[in-house]
Amino acid sequence: MRHIVPSLALIITAVPVFAAESPPDLDPADEVIVITASRSPQPVSSTVTPITVVAEDSERLAFPIQPVEALGRRVNGAYSRRSGGPGALQSLRLRGAASDGTQVLYDGVPLNDPSSSQSSPNLAGLNSAAIASAEVARGPQSGLYGSRAIGGVVNLMPITSTEDHAARAVLQGGSYATVDGVAQATGPIGERFGYAIGLSGTASEGWSSRTDDPNGDPGEYEKDGFQRLGGYARFDLAATDAVELYASINATQAENEYDLLAAFPGGPLPDSEATEDSSAIRYQAGGVYADEQLRAEAVVAYTDLEREYPEETVYDRNFNSQELYASANVSWIVEDVWTVAGGIDHIREQADTVSGADGSTTFDEDSNRTGLWVRGAYDEDGWLGSATARYENHDREGDAMTWRLEGARRIGHAVKLFTSVGTAFRAPSLYELYSSYGDPDLEAEESWGFELGHLSHVDDHWTVENTFFSTRYSQRIAFGALYTYENSDRSERVDGLETEIAFMSDPGEVATRMAVRYTYQQPGDDVVQGFSDLANYLPTHQLNADWVVALPRGVTCGLYGTGVAGRQYFGTSVGNYALLDAMVSWQATNTINLFVRGENLMDVDYVETLGYATPGVSGFAGVAAEF
Repeated sequence: MRHIVPSLALIITAVPVFAAESPPDLDPADEVIVITASRSPQPVSSTVTPITVVAEDSERLAFPIQPVEALGRRVNGAYSRRSGGPGALQSLRLRGAASDGTQVLYDGVPLNDPSSSQSSPNLAGLNSAAIASAEVARGPQSGLYGSRAIGGVVNLMPITSTEDHAARAVLQGGSYATVDGVAQATGPIGERFGYAIGLSGTASEGWSSRTDDPNGDPGEYEKDGFQRLGGYARFDLAATDAVELYASINATQAENEYDLLAAFPGGPLPDSEATEDSSAIRYQAGGVYADEQLRAEAVVAYTDLEREYPEETVYDRNFNSQELYASANVSWIVEDVWTVAGGIDHIREQADTVSGADGSTTFDEDSNRTGLWVRGAYDEDGWLGSATARYENHDREGDAMTWRLEGARRIGHAVKLFTSVGTAFRAPSLYELYSSYGDPDLEAEESWGFELGHLSHVDDHWTVENTFFSTRYSQRIAFGALYTYENSDRSERVDGLETEIAFMSDPGEVATRMAVRYTYQQPGDDVVQGFSDLANYLPTHQLNADWVVALPRGVTCGLYGTGVAGRQYFGTSVGNYALLDAMVSWQATNTINLFVRGENLMDVDYVETLGYATPGVSGFAGVAAEF
């Protein structure tokens, strides 16, 4: 058994609400409204794209939302993985695509790090105080969102102003000497102004970022701590009854300890304390005009990121990047059954790195991409359909054309059959193009995806969803045998099946909610045998199950299980694992909620990434208040 340290949960797994269509006994006006599937608000019953919402519910008081952990365990086709301790690199994959093939957005704007090797952000550094919910749209989405949207899109939705003043705070403590807190406040300022502000902080001794144990036990290595502070502010203006404007700022600063790499391949693994100091700030502003038929929106955002490695002497030690994004789009409802939409977006990325060996600049480059897209959608008498096309120009490696066709048939309020086919792409990153390992002649990798499925409300309590999907790749950007990035000439693919069975009882003195989600993903043989990272750590089988019971006197209990099997790393088998978490919360007063939870209750030694440690059995406790 691992040593148990009195502590607090650094990573809190949110309990999601899955936004399937409204059951038959609900008024359609009460349906969940989503944005990500079409870039405009619409009822979830009008979408063809499989979409999942992780949103507020009664249990959110006990669990401040942590999108990556929640999505990785609670969303079909999603898999989250971390390389080390609390602040170590954390990524998310959808439908078997690599993490660089999953586009993460914040409030509809790409969340990238142009200085990283594939422009992928470290999702462990997200500011939870700025996030209210998350929407996940699965399948190729480059037609709407451009580069990286191969496996799908994750859109982190921000907190916004409210008509009445409201405040919420959570403070928790537990294992690995962790303290974690978040506070949010929203409300009006006069008749037309509103505000939303948030603050979050985390401090933890963590566990070792490295391990010699193939099962992930940190052993006797020293702990690698993590500290993070985040702040958020947004101001909304209702300029007229049809026009809304907003401006926001989102900033984080973090320090993450890690173990230095060996000075040469195969050398001894040191266990010294090194740190990564990082900061990120995003300024964003936009406006929306909306009436009964027409909606027009414009957004501009500027992001500045810095990462420094003061103790690193072998590899690059300073990474700096900036990203400027602007977009405008319009959506028009024609004769109630047709919707026509289109838009333009532009993204400029700049990155430079400074070598740790001599202080010289490794590369200092920028790139620009401009995309034009158009979409038509049809919704009448239970028939749904849409067609999307996009042209994107990249000033470094040329143009890209992508498209998506989708259709669905609603049978009453109980069944929806759906299918889609589409293409997607990922532009090479600045690092892949211009670093010492890069190739300036790289072209974008391309993919083709197909899905077929159904969503069925068996009765007022049971929901069943099954989706078969297949993704084919060409020109995959991979690290080649000559230690440079190259476009692979192999045809690669991932086939899979997503299944979910959910149950929700009638409201009452005792209420129950259960869900079982199973994802099967199988790369083609050429992917497993070839020198490609597409199959690395991809679970062939992933099973997640939740059982939550609301009892009298404000008590809620929950059990959460996760099982992962069939992973490989360049053809070498990686161990399977099964985890069990539990939660008990008590609504002590109308505004105060107390909770305790345990993670990895079976104290399983497991691996998410080879060579990196994982936590053992852990305990957490906290208090949440909402006013």
